[in-house]
Amino acid sequence: MCTLSWQVMPESNQLYLFFNRDELFSRPEAEPPKVRQDDVNLARYLAPVDPQGGGTWIAANEHGLVICLLNDYQGKSMNHLSDKAKSRGLLVRKLAGFDSAEKVESYLTDERRLKVFQPFNVVLFNGVAEPVMWHWNGEELRYEEKPELPVVSSGFDQSRVRRRRAEVFSRARNADGRLTPEAMLRAHRSAEPKPQPESIAMQLDDKGTVSITQVEVLMHKNTDSLEINMRYWPGKPLEVKPEPFVVTIEAPFES
Repeated sequence: MCTLSWQVMPESNQLYLFFNRDELFSRPEAEPPKVRQDDVNLARYLAPVDPQGGGTWIAANEHGLVICLLNDYQGKSMNHLSDKAKSRGLLVRKLAGFDSAEKVESYLTDERRLKVFQPFNVVLFNGVAEPVMWHWNGEELRYEEKPELPVVSSGFDQSRVRRRRAEVFSRARNADGRLTPEAMLRAHRSAEPKPQPESIAMQLDDKGTVSITQVEVLMHKNTDSLEINMRYWPGKPLEVKPEPFVVTIEAPFES
């Protein structure tokens, strides 16, 4: 039951996105993000890690790719996989090693690779641009060029939850129709819309929002360099507001 929002600012070459991770409170606490390196392609990337499955739900690499994964509770659960299903978070770590959106697409569109995963949505940001999304429902892969904000996963009435959370973001926009980082963070910490479990910061007895992750992508055209910052707030946002963990990658890019 996660929530992803974003704002692209092409005139200043910036992208901001926020991701609420919703999980069972009994699940082990994730490792905070740090600079990691792909074993095969040697690409550096930023990501928190789930110690239970070894994967992640969000990663941003030195090539300007940001990959977000949300479980799809509306898809066809692949019961035949039983305990053989691979952690969907491992897919994000695999994709974080690629240096182009084309390679991410090529990997995902080979459905033989997807049959070991339960249903999911993968949202890809390529530099400072609007995202694209792939939806694996357990049987087939569907591509969406411009997913609507926010992207939501919910085990309840997903279409209603997405619509009501979208209303919160709509009210948070400024006079220019933009979402500032400050407004986005307030929304992701919000108990709106009521009642639970429809709130963006979800909190039930046994499950809810366990962290907020922000990714900021900045393209410095004057120096042909790329800067990616990841901020990570662990804990229940309705109860705690800790100082974030902050990690950064800088890399050159071809303008």
